Amino acid sequence: VYLREGCGFCHTQFVRDLPMDRPYGRPSRPRDYAFEDPPMLGTQRTGPDLADVGSRQPNEAWHLIHLYAPRAVVPQSVMPAYRWYFAAKDKAGPDDVVVPVPAGSAPRGKAIVAGPDGIDLVRYLLSLKQAKGSP
Repeated sequence: VYLREGCGFCHTQFVRDLPMDRPYGRPSRPRDYAFEDPPMLGTQRTGPDLADVGSRQPNEAWHLIHLYAPRAVVPQSVMPAYRWYFAAKDKAGPDDVVVPVPAGSAPRGKAIVAGPDGIDLVRYLLSLKQAKGSP
């Protein structure tokens, strides 16, 4: 889903050893990419680096809201909404993953429910964690 949607066009998974990247975690090392195919490297990006997003932002609900309505959680975001990964239902079912979208960001009286691709994308993002150790 990450590759299909082109997330790598705006987000890298490579923390450079630059002052502007320090909020994203330690600089990436070659071993971080030993088992990754294809590697998600780059030198320019529009969105924040995602190499350690699973540690920085471990909340599944936050990521689901961000996919549905990016500016509801990051007002300055330029990311488009990925609403096709969600359904607006009159009533959520017992197995539905309901997204706690803030008032004003979803149709009134509807439950926003995540679809399988949205859930898979969020699980992938939550799996992105840098190896612990010295910088």
